[in-house]
Amino acid sequence: MVDIRVVHPRFQRRALAVRPAGVLGPKLLVDGVPSTREKGAYRVEDDEGRVSVVKLKGGIDPIPKVEVDGQLIQIAPNLPWYDFALAAWPFALVAVGGALGGLFGALAVTANLRIMRSSRHAGARYALALTIGVGACVAYAVLAAVFRGLVRNEQ
Repeated sequence: MVDIRVVHPRFQRRALAVRPAGVLGPKLLVDGVPSTREKGAYRVEDDEGRVSVVKLKGGIDPIPKVEVDGQLIQIAPNLPWYDFALAAWPFALVAVGGALGGLFGALAVTANLRIMRSSRHAGARYALALTIGVGACVAYAVLAAVFRGLVRNEQ
């Protein structure tokens, strides 16, 4: 995913951008350089040298909303409900498989949300999300069967 510019009147000359979530979550960039977060917020100098408090607000979506001095800025449109539902269905594995199912489900949901936010054609995004979800279910089933087999052999 590419960096997304944050449009705010106090940052016309300075480039404020967000790098969508990777493994460790989204990053705030100031003039192309990652900023340091302290206690959940970034302290960034605006065009006039005044310090602004910037927070990245998000849930599981890799693209967060940005709060600059209390003003919430949406830098990308919300995913339509059907994209979100298709991306998130593998998390149902937690109900079937407990912690192991939750692990596989969470990994699949994370990958699917990144795919849904990509610029691929809609059909390709949906096919990939379904494939990843089914793959997570198969991987869970195989690993659960292996664990069951190991436990039975020890008894």
